[in-house]
Amino acid sequence: MAWMPVLIISVFWIEGLYQRRLPFWEETQRILKALFMSFTGVLALVSVWKISGLVSRAVILETGILTLIFIPLVRSYWKPFLHQKGLGIEKLLIIGDEKYLNLVAFGLSRDHYMGLRATGWIRTSPTDAPVHPVIDKE
Repeated sequence: MAWMPVLIISVFWIEGLYQRRLPFWEETQRILKALFMSFTGVLALVSVWKISGLVSRAVILETGILTLIFIPLVRSYWKPFLHQKGLGIEKLLIIGDEKYLNLVAFGLSRDHYMGLRATGWIRTSPTDAPVHPVIDKE
């Protein structure tokens, strides 16, 4: 029965849940969609392959309902915990006009879930003034 978790992980991969950094609610929506598709696929394969004597469809349904609740909850606590430990952090250099630099830096500082950290910025001017890099060293 090792094909069941492989199917679920594959659907998570196809949905981009391991490759992309998404805001909490968008990621949760994709997780719920992936879990629904996964467990629908598992139930369909159990029925088509006629292995319901080996695998209880009721257990699959209960497992599916529990994972719809627990996987988003666990991920919502686990990712920020890993980011506090320095794992999964992507450091960014922001380039732009001063008013947009502050806005982007503020937005990134408020959304710790995505793991994006602004470590420096380069101010540009609307005119042809020279660019002055300012890098914040942590």
